[in-house]
Amino acid sequence: MQRCCPLRFQEKKTPKAFARQPTFAQEFRVSPLKLLTRLLWHFFNSFEQIPPPQNPNAPVRVVCLSDTHSRVAPVPVGDVLIHAGNLTRSGTVAELQDQVNWLSWTPGFAAKFVIAGNYDTWLDGSIPHSWDQRQKTLDWKNLKYLLDDHVRAPIRTRDKATGEVVKRDLLVLGKPWMLDDGNRNLAFSYESHQKDVVWERNVSDDTEILITHSPPLYYRDIGWGFSHTGSGGLRNELWRVRPKLHVFGHIHNCGGITVLRWDAGQMAYERACQRGSLGGFNQLFSFAAWRDLLVVIVFAVWVLIKVLCGWDKGARKTVLVNAALIFNSEGKLDSPIQVIDI
Repeated sequence: MQRCCPLRFQEKKTPKAFARQPTFAQEFRVSPLKLLTRLLWHFFNSFEQIPPPQNPNAPVRVVCLSDTHSRVAPVPVGDVLIHAGNLTRSGTVAELQDQVNWLSWTPGFAAKFVIAGNYDTWLDGSIPHSWDQRQKTLDWKNLKYLLDDHVRAPIRTRDKATGEVVKRDLLVLGKPWMLDDGNRNLAFSYESHQKDVVWERNVSDDTEILITHSPPLYYRDIGWGFSHTGSGGLRNELWRVRPKLHVFGHIHNCGGITVLRWDAGQMAYERACQRGSLGGFNQLFSFAAWRDLLVVIVFAVWVLIKVLCGWDKGARKTVLVNAALIFNSEGKLDSPIQVIDI
C-alpha cells in the first residue's frame, strides 16, 4: 500500500533558481539603504571571531548537520553530533530509519541529537499517513530525538595539557517548529499568531546549545525572493537567552556561521531588515534608515577599538550555524559540514 502523501513531498525536481538569492541590482533598486546597511553589517560581522572554548585545552567539539534529505556524507569526528532536521525527502519511516542508521554508525561521539524538519512528516502525528505507515516503528538507536525537550548531555574530554579527564554537562534544547507558509502539509508548523505560545520563555535561561529547524528572523534566512523567512519569535527568544550555540537549517543557500554579540549595531541591522523591500529610492529621504546605517558603522568601529585594546575578552556571544548540507535542488550535499568547539 502506498502512503498518502501530499504532492510537495513526492519525488520531483524543483527549479534550480529556487536556491538563488536576488541580485545586487534587484535589491538596490527596491531598497538601497536597507541593502547598504545589511551588507555593511555582514561585512563587519565577517571579522567576528568565534568565541574560544570554555576550556581551550579540553574543548567540546560539536559537529552540525541539517537538510540531508536522505543523502549521506562522511562525518568528521567530534564529541556532540547534531542533526537539525529534514533528514528525509518524502517523510517515510523507512527513510528516517536509513538516516538514523547512518548517524548511529558514526563513531566517537559522546552524544547525538536529532530534531525533525518540515519534510519529516512521519514524526508529526497531526499529519495523516496511510495505515501501513502508522503501524511501523522507528528505532532511534544511540540517537536522542528531541521534541521540545531540554536534555543534559554529560561530556568527557581530555585536557591536552594535563591529560586529566574534564567533565562537562551541556544543557541542550531541540525544537522543530516552523512558521506556517500556507502549506498545511508542513510538519510541526504553527501560524504567526501562535509564535508566543511556541517560543516565548520556552527556552531555559541556561540553555547552552539550541537546536531548531527554523532559522531566526534576519539571520541566514533569505530564500528565493526579497523576504526573510526566519522566525521572529525565535529571534526574540535568542535575544533573551543568548545561548553559546544555535544550530538550525531549512534555508539551503544560507549555510554557514554567523557570530552575534547582541549590541546596538545588531539592533540597527534588524530594524533595517524589518523595513521590508518596498520604497525604492524614497528610502534615501528616511531619517530612520540613515540613522541605522550610521549606528551599524559606529558600533563596528567601537568593536574594532575594543578588540585592538584587549577590552573585548569575555564578551558574551552566540554562534549561529545554518548547517544545511544541500545547497540547491540538485540533490548533492554540496555545503561543508560545520564544526564548532565550545
